[in-house]
Amino acid sequence: MITAASVGTLVDTSVWVAFFRGQPGAKQLAEFCAGNAALLHPWVLGELLLGGLSAQNRTLLDSLDRVPEPSTDDLLSAIVTHQLSSRGIGLVDVAIVHAALSEQLRIWTFDKPLGDVAREVGISLADA
Repeated sequence: MITAASVGTLVDTSVWVAFFRGQPGAKQLAEFCAGNAALLHPWVLGELLLGGLSAQNRTLLDSLDRVPEPSTDDLLSAIVTHQLSSRGIGLVDVAIVHAALSEQLRIWTFDKPLGDVAREVGISLADA
């Protein structure tokens, strides 16, 4: 089991949504945040903002360390290099995969296609 002491866990939108809804599978995210183990991708923040965030949740997200934003060329290269076309993932997922590979991070997601792709390219998944 991944603990809050673990370093470098990039948290996907699916986990944040579950956490904000109080779903049991995401409760451990509070521990990750308190232990500075949860990292935020700026595009995940964008997705969450589009869905609507309370002031309290926005404050929490603003307190987290963020991974660098990718360039378009980096993302296009990742799509080709890792054969990500027609895999059921979107551009935000590609950005998450790219960040995890570039920064040597694990990913925490409830999204099966993203999890499958992450495993295939050698990214560890948080099994919280």
